[in-house]
Amino acid sequence: MRSIVIARREILDILKNRKLMLAFLFQTIAILALLPAFSSLLSHGNMALPMPSLVGFVHLAVVDHTGGEISGILSRDDRLSITLLNSPEEIGGGFSGLLVAKKEGGKLFVTLYLGKNVKARLLENIVKEDMGSLKSEVINKKLKALNIGYKSQIEIKRTFLTKTVVQKGKKEYSSFFLAYLVPLVLLFPLFFSGSLVMDSFIGEKDRKTIEPLVSSPIPRKDIVRGKFLGIWLVLFSLAGIWFVLMKLLSIPVASSPASLFLLGALLALVIAIAILQAMLSENIKEANISMMVFYIFLFISIILILSLGFFIPSKIFEFIPVSLFAKVISGSSFSLYAFVVSSFLTLAGAAIVLRIDERLIYRDDIVFGGRASILTLASEAMDRYFSFFENRRIGGSILFIILLAPVSFSLAVILEIISGFIIFFLFGFSWLAIVFSIFLFAFFEEALKPLALYPMKLRGWLDYRSSLLAGALAGAMFFSVETLAMGYLLKLNIPESLYALIVLRVFTTLIMHFSTGGAGGVWVYSGKFRYLALAVFIHAFFNIAVLGASI
Repeated sequence: MRSIVIARREILDILKNRKLMLAFLFQTIAILALLPAFSSLLSHGNMALPMPSLVGFVHLAVVDHTGGEISGILSRDDRLSITLLNSPEEIGGGFSGLLVAKKEGGKLFVTLYLGKNVKARLLENIVKEDMGSLKSEVINKKLKALNIGYKSQIEIKRTFLTKTVVQKGKKEYSSFFLAYLVPLVLLFPLFFSGSLVMDSFIGEKDRKTIEPLVSSPIPRKDIVRGKFLGIWLVLFSLAGIWFVLMKLLSIPVASSPASLFLLGALLALVIAIAILQAMLSENIKEANISMMVFYIFLFISIILILSLGFFIPSKIFEFIPVSLFAKVISGSSFSLYAFVVSSFLTLAGAAIVLRIDERLIYRDDIVFGGRASILTLASEAMDRYFSFFENRRIGGSILFIILLAPVSFSLAVILEIISGFIIFFLFGFSWLAIVFSIFLFAFFEEALKPLALYPMKLRGWLDYRSSLLAGALAGAMFFSVETLAMGYLLKLNIPESLYALIVLRVFTTLIMHFSTGGAGGVWVYSGKFRYLALAVFIHAFFNIAVLGASI
């Protein structure tokens, strides 16, 4: 109940803030004006990226002057939705391509006009496959019927149409509009949370109202919960208003309980993170810089996730809340299992961050200024961990290594992607660039593999023997995370294939990671660079040998 009191106070403060209310009103008016305009403009423009729900089929217009032979072959392909036309001039919107078939001089010619979208490559491949099937039938059954010789060529030319649109009922919408702009607009409340949180927390410090608030009988954790709840209710209500407005504008969005639930979970996570940033900021200027970096990263991540969800079709994107949200509001089918897992992980993340917020507000250096640095807070958290396991060092060390293995693997992958992009962009795929990248990637992995051993050394938990064993365990855990990631990326969801991959890597890669991890552990303990160099050279030459064997 005390949290409700704070939430009510927070909502009233937001509603009384004229600047915020004017900003919300302006944004709503802008949506009312711009969304229909963009919808109309883009449905007749060249910008068209297919939405995930349309990956399963391709609309193709066909002008067949071969007596139905070509259209008959194409109509049997379940991947195509065929519409027969008498002439190319009859084509309208909604098609990904136009195919014109005719016979000239005893030869069969097929001209394929492709739309400017990602489906163009897919459509081209489908038509090539179907023309290959036709050629087989020609050779075996229909040489006389089509009046073409055994060595006749089926030639495919390709050019590009100017537009591709999505048909929704009687209206046409740009696929770019539906796949990107609509989800982005509905996710805008995520970006408003920063200003509300700053006014709520940093503003309390500037107005000198934080002291009486934390000195009141209300527990500090209830203050955080109440402010969190108030901000969440305001932003969720704003998102609900925009859902209704889109319905009134006849924009095809599925405002189902699933989409609202996902949006609410995403709001909870982002607000909790924004509160954490505000607490760790000394003033408005510092908070602005911190949140600007966070929201730029968030915006870019949303764009990348929506793009990769189509360009690299994979079930894994259904487990990413933003991608799943875009799929749900488009009315596409989705996995209930993915929805449950994605929602649970998002809410669990929000609960964990909110719990950290509640703990931090009890620190006077956080509330009243002169707060501890993030490194100090992390050091204190690890001190509590190592104090808890002081009498059970072996178990604590093993658990700590297991927990940090995904972190070290993720950091290594990020560094490898960034450096690899730079190297190959500047120098191309030359042998020198490839060999250099192999050594550089090996260095990243071997330096980050024993990540858990650094704090263990600082607390005196390591000696020469234990550093060797702990490093080897870190290498084995790094191998485990790498193998699971590789198995998924290679789509080895068949138990037999995944088992074969694991067996192969256990007798090759595991031995390498185990030995180099041990050398890396000794490097962390002794500080002697030669052990790290040894690990890097073993790792790099192993990868070079694998590359050479695969060529």
